[in-house]
This record gives sequence, C-alpha cells and structure tokens, in this order.
Amino acid sequence: MNTRFVVVTTRRDHAVERACRIADHLKSHGLQEVRRSSRQIFLASPGASFEAFGPAITIFGTLYGRCTPPQGGPAGADGGTTERLARRLTNSSWGRYVAFFETDDDLGVMADPSGAGIGYEVADEEVSLLCDRVDPPLLRAAGFTGRVELNALHGCLIDPTTAIQAKFLRGVERLVPGRLYSLLGRHAPVAIWSPATVAERRDDPEDRLRANLDQTLSGLGCIRPLVQLSGGLDSSIVASSLAAIAPMTRAMTATSAAGDVEETPHARSAAAHAGVPLTEKRSDAFPNYRSFFDAPQIAHPYLHGLDDLFAHSVEDAGSDMGADAVVTGQGGDALFFHPPSPLVAVDRRRALGSWVAWRSLLDDARRSGSTIWHHLIPAELDRFRQTQIPSHTMVPPWVVRDRQSSTLNEPHPWTADAWSLPPGKRLHIMMLANAQIFHSERPTPSQMPLHHPLLSQPMMEAAMSIPVWMLASGSLNRGLARRAFASRIPVDVARRGSKGEATVLYGRAAVANLQFLRETLLGGVLASCGIVDEQRLEHLLTPDHLFYSLHNHSLILLASCEAWLRAWR
Repeated sequence: MNTRFVVVTTRRDHAVERACRIADHLKSHGLQEVRRSSRQIFLASPGASFEAFGPAITIFGTLYGRCTPPQGGPAGADGGTTERLARRLTNSSWGRYVAFFETDDDLGVMADPSGAGIGYEVADEEVSLLCDRVDPPLLRAAGFTGRVELNALHGCLIDPTTAIQAKFLRGVERLVPGRLYSLLGRHAPVAIWSPATVAERRDDPEDRLRANLDQTLSGLGCIRPLVQLSGGLDSSIVASSLAAIAPMTRAMTATSAAGDVEETPHARSAAAHAGVPLTEKRSDAFPNYRSFFDAPQIAHPYLHGLDDLFAHSVEDAGSDMGADAVVTGQGGDALFFHPPSPLVAVDRRRALGSWVAWRSLLDDARRSGSTIWHHLIPAELDRFRQTQIPSHTMVPPWVVRDRQSSTLNEPHPWTADAWSLPPGKRLHIMMLANAQIFHSERPTPSQMPLHHPLLSQPMMEAAMSIPVWMLASGSLNRGLARRAFASRIPVDVARRGSKGEATVLYGRAAVANLQFLRETLLGGVLASCGIVDEQRLEHLLTPDHLFYSLHNHSLILLASCEAWLRAWR
C-alpha cells in the first residue's frame, strides 16, 4: 500500500463504527492518524505534507503561492459554505494539493485546479475513502472490492485522450481538478475553477506569460533543481527562466538508441544560453516493457512515464547532482497552442471580422505547411454552421471496434464546461485536459519532487485568457511564446519549427520487446475479454510491420492495459 494519505468519511450516522474499523485497519498498515473530527478520520504516511487551517480547511500537499489574509489561513478559513471556502482557496493560493472543507452542514473535497494534486474517492452509501492512490492492497485493507469496468478499458484503447478521468473500477472516481465534491451528497460537483471560466484578456499577453512563469518558478522554492532539457522550445524557456531565479540550476538531456531523435545540439545551445551545466545521458538500449508489468498497479492503467530507461537516467542525474527537484517543460505544446489548426482562423474571424482576419492567412499557411484555402474555407463555412472539433480517429487496428455493449468514455469535464466558447479555444482546453496525463502516477515513481510549471494554475490562467489566434500568431508554431521569451532562448531554438520525431524509436523499442509482447498479449486477458482482435494482433506483431507502424505508441498503452487488467481481475 503506497498511498500518502487516506481520509475516511462517515456518510451515514449508523456507519461510525465501520469507519473506525477501516481507519484502525489502515493504521495497522503504516498510516498514522493526524486529525479527527465528528465525521472524518485523517490518516497519512510518515513524511506526507499535511497542513490544517483551523477546523474548516485541511490540506494534503503543498501551497506554493500564497496570499495570507489577516485571519491566518490561505483562504481566510473563517467559516461559510464549503463552496465559499473553496473559492477563497483557489483565489488566494495555488499549488499541488487536495483540500478538505468542513462546515456545520457539509463536508467537501477538491483537488487543486492544476491537477498536480491527485485525489480518488472510493465510496459506497455508508463510507467514503479519499486518497491520493488506489491499489489492490488499499482496497483489501479497507474492505472494498474494485470491480473492473471493461467498457472503460475498451474506450481507453479507442480514444486514449479520455483515459485520465475514465472510471476503470466501479465505485472509484478520480477527482476532477478544480471541482468541489460534497462527501455527504448535499449537491452535485461544483466547478470552482475550470479553464473555460477564465476571462479573455488581450492586453500585454507577452508580459503576462513572462510574469506568471516567473511567479510559478519562484513559488516552487527550488534550490538545486534539475531541468529535463530536450532542446525544444518549452524546456528551453523553463531552463533559462529557472536559472535566473535559482542560480544552482542544472540540466540533463537524454539521447536514445534511435539517431533520428537526436536533439543534443539544441540542448547544448539552450543550456549554454541559460548558463547552466548540462549532463548528457546516452543509452543504446531500449525501454523494457516488462518494467511496468512488475510495477504495483493503480486505479487506471499507467499512461505516462513508461520508459524505464529515461526514468532511471533522470533519477541518476538528480542523485549525482544533489538535486532537490526535477522540473520539466511538459505541457508546453498544449499551453502555448502548438497545432497548426484551421480553427485558429475560425476564432480570429469571429473576433476581428473577415477583412482583418484574412491578413494572417499567409502565416497560417506557412505554419501548417498548407495553402491559405485550408484555413479560409473552414472560417467562412463557420458563418453558416457550427464548427466541430475533430475527434480522435487513429484507432489501432488490433482494437475490436464493434464489441457488444461497449461505450466510448466521456470526454474530460473541462471540455463540457467550454461548449459556449469558440472552437479554437475549445480545442485549447481539450489539449490542456489531455496534458493532465503528465501529472498521473508513473510505474517508476520519482524520488524527488517532479514539477511541470507550464501546467501550473497561474500559467493555465495566463494562457487561457489569451485567444488562440494570438497564441498562434506568426509563421512558426507557438509564435506568442517565442516572442515573449525571445531573450531567454538561443536563436537556433527560437527559429526551430520542427520537433524531435520519435516514430522510429517507438518502432525499434517495440521490436526489441517483441518476444515479450507476443508472449503477453497473444492469449492475454484483453483478448479473452473480446477487447483485442488476437488474430489481427498476431499478424501485426512482426518486425517488418513494427518498424513502419504508426501505432507503436498505442502498443505501449495496450501492454499497460494488459498489465493493469491482470492485476485487478
């Protein structure tokens, strides 16, 4: 049982004794009681971050940015409704946390808006458990059974973008970031914070991006951070910005066994520009897919961090340098709006009108490597019909699409909040929702705090307030970010329009793991449940096919789902 905290809540008066028995049993597995109220027992593992602000607010995690009012706590924890307390907290503080609110008539819980603080609810009509991690030992210790929802697993393989909020286990729900849940069932979840609710602002966008990033990095309080530097735009921005705040910043870059993803020259240039030492880790081996089969499973299949070699390289580099945290540029593609989508022209025409909007069509065409018609036609058609966001269509050929009684998973709730926004901004929110996988648990957990500052609440608020046609302005992707941080990145990175291509790496890694994949997936539980077409998969699991397949990244997810299902069945 690897959970950092568990909060046992009594939902019915007659279930007090049961809640106490569950808490006592969990304490026998190493958790310690840190607080108790009439309806809740707060348990934490040794060393877990815990903070109480009077009787009204309890937080597991860390507040990085705080404005302390006269009353003391980060949100003026002086009473009121749980909704009022939650809004005060999000308006005055940001961080990585799960917050609990208690008033005279309700109990509430909320994961922080960024999604960095992970929370799950395991509940029945009498008792609920709120925790940061769900695994089989926890459910057994608490006396709950986690029944697998095969439809959710099938939906994950059809559209991986829905996986982070899908309900893979009956009675287990991942908290939506920024949503307030009533633990006593007093009301439906309330959107305290959502990207869709951030008001649009067009003034000084470059200044606001810079200021919010500096605020975020200062708030993290790192002394000897290690930056994962790929040589791309996003990690270069983070490295130079962090070096100006924390002079003992170090960087590392990892190169792979596939020469076509070699980005070392750009990483060296970015490190030199930032003035930070760079450690280069090279491996001619490939990731071992068996590693996440051997890892303890959680409430959903592992979605991120499946490259065990890279994870160990980062840990080794951090240990050698004495780093106190690892910092990445993950999420930058979503935050700064990387895709050359024609929806940018749609949003721009809606905001500025046709004659002004068409002046940027040539930049749109250059950015996408297409013609101006690729952008002009959708924008003009938007006058007469509602523009739809393209859906995920790259379904791997081994997934059974017509499985009886199967259903697609619901999209992330953030996207439902955005129905009234322009289509480009809806796509922007969908991308940020998909980027939540970077906060998800990994099979090789980091021994150091792992921060993704570009996905922090201040950065998301800054980017969400800026229209996508401003974020994407110019002939290169992420044009606004390139101008905002021009002085912080080297010229070769600023002018670089392409990204490292990992297709060959995925193909070679799949071939290196081919025997293990065939032994595991052919005759596996996914095939026996009718989710995978075993005959077609066997035909595709050959070296000749895998070297050129566009679905090798999906093959890693397939193996992760197989490992997960075996652990929970």
